Amino acid sequence: MREMDEELGGNGNMKGRYSLEDLRNSRMFTVTSAIEGETEKHGKYICREYQDVFMLKWKEDSPMESHDFAPMVKEEVSGFEIIDGKELIFKLRQRDEELVPRSEQYIDALAKVFGC
Repeated sequence: MREMDEELGGNGNMKGRYSLEDLRNSRMFTVTSAIEGETEKHGKYICREYQDVFMLKWKEDSPMESHDFAPMVKEEVSGFEIIDGKELIFKLRQRDEELVPRSEQYIDALAKVFGC
């Protein structure tokens, strides 16, 4: 729960809203990722990881608003926007520069979740 709260802005918005069981039931898929790069400090690197993707249903009577997830932890989240799932898939496939690049495996799995 703490990690989810941090990823969504660290503003305490998730506390008390979702249970651990909600989280367990919200896991949609896992993909692998490998990124190669180089930094001045550490030299060349390869970062290999598993990315678990979760989808939580909004648990409020009021509509979801972007300010509900105002990022406070800049290292974790640089922005937050609420968009339609099909629009997100389109932007990911078009390699929209405002989104974190994702693998085709990731995009295909997410499209399946959204029914695209």
